[in-house]
Amino acid sequence: MSTHSVAGSDDDRRWSSESLNVRDSAELLPTSHDLREALEVEAATPHWKENSISDTWQNYMLVARRWIFKNDVGGSDSFAKAWMRKALVAGSYILAWYTTSLVLSLYNKWLFSEDHYNFKFPLFTTMIHMIMQFTLSGVAVAFIWPRMRPARHPAVKDYFTKVLPCGVATGMDIGLSNSSLKVISLSFYTMVKSGAPVFVLLFAFLFGLERPTWTLSGVIVVICFGVFLMVLNETEFNWAGYVEVQIATVLSGLRWALTQMLLERESMGMNNPLATNLFLAPLMALSLLIACSVMEGIPTVFQSPFFATFGSTLSILGTICLGGFIAFLMVVSEFFLISTTSVVTFSIAGIFKEIITIIAAAKVFGDEFPANKIVGLIISISGIAGYNYLRIRHMRKKHRAETRKTIGPFQEGVDEDEEDEDTRLVAAGRGLYGFHPVNAIAGSRPSREEELDLEFIGYDDVELNDDTDSP
Repeated sequence: MSTHSVAGSDDDRRWSSESLNVRDSAELLPTSHDLREALEVEAATPHWKENSISDTWQNYMLVARRWIFKNDVGGSDSFAKAWMRKALVAGSYILAWYTTSLVLSLYNKWLFSEDHYNFKFPLFTTMIHMIMQFTLSGVAVAFIWPRMRPARHPAVKDYFTKVLPCGVATGMDIGLSNSSLKVISLSFYTMVKSGAPVFVLLFAFLFGLERPTWTLSGVIVVICFGVFLMVLNETEFNWAGYVEVQIATVLSGLRWALTQMLLERESMGMNNPLATNLFLAPLMALSLLIACSVMEGIPTVFQSPFFATFGSTLSILGTICLGGFIAFLMVVSEFFLISTTSVVTFSIAGIFKEIITIIAAAKVFGDEFPANKIVGLIISISGIAGYNYLRIRHMRKKHRAETRKTIGPFQEGVDEDEEDEDTRLVAAGRGLYGFHPVNAIAGSRPSREEELDLEFIGYDDVELNDDTDSP
């Protein structure tokens, strides 16, 4: 049995520090000859698939993994350690995302609620947060993550027709969301905002990003029905607060439809949350400044008791800046979570995050949660889960289609109709500040592993080569 050498060999192939230790023996690794022999044996079995390129590639990779485990390459103990390392990293990002998101939600409710801190200027607060988002993002791309610095800039026409409307919609979405928390409960707010995917799809239909199907229509109906049950018989219903959060939910759909349009074009330069903040945050701050001037009044803000003395001014500005910093940490943790794990993991974690927020609101603020809300929550979450499933399935098909174009030997047997079976789904953002990393991933060409959403834990830098060695 012939072998190719790996780490430390003459042909410069190596395992990365994150990969498995191969017992200091390169001879244990499978060569392409080994894998092809295993592939021929596997192809003779009844369950073998030959329907499409992606199936062929998937079967090839599964055979590779079976060969590795059968021959105990690296040892099961080493694999378990590598898997545990990855799991701990992903778990830490999930914990950071949950913590920052939950703390931010509780912070906003505490800060703006009439029953608590009662700072009556949420638009002013959100404007300061946007200024902080821009500043912190600039510092981060300049000194910490220079690779996230935007390499391109939108054209003037795109700036005014796409970037500007997206910035205004995002700013008003966040501002009105925060404003509604003055008079409605956090659980009620979260339940209404859970209907955002409905408006994402509606605006996607309107902009031609999506064509209506019965499946998508069913998702919309399920989510709407669940939200209706949740808001039914709300004990602390406030029309002003409801209108604000409902408008914010509609704007949330608009912002994510526009965001999808921005991220689909590499020329926009918005392929990560920090780059996106650099373009959108100033527009968001400007739109909120105008809204604050009209609805809250800048003079009224600074004439309030919170700015009466130097000490009180420092106190309120510090409190506001704390929220902006937490929001920035949430955006960063979101991005690293989706970069480390899969879209499936992120979507599932997002659903549980909404549940945790509602439970926390009930525990901290005493929000009531009768049976109709529980049933409505279950129905709504089912609809959101269906929405995420359709989105992920579409992304996989899109990635497969892109991968097919780059794989020469596998060009035969392509199902040309597969790409058009489902329409393109727009990734909706949850959370208050809502960069949704799924969008960035959807806009980039995946690797073959990402295309299949397979987790090759500990095998990131292994090359499964052709018969000839590269120099």
